Amino acid sequence: LTAVGMPIGEAVKEPVTRFRVETLETRVEGLKDEVDHEVGPNLGVQTGFSSADGA
Repeated sequence: LTAVGMPIGEAVKEPVTRFRVETLETRVEGLKDEVDHEVGPNLGVQTGFSSADGA
């Protein structure tokens, strides 16, 4: 987020910083996929939310 350098809502309005936001989004999606398909199964857990989360 520090590479974006400003609040996300403002960053998406400018082409250069919008690209940084999109790059960040791609990296976060990649991490989520890795957790979903590699880390979680190796630990025997699934990602997601249920009504019991936070209770």
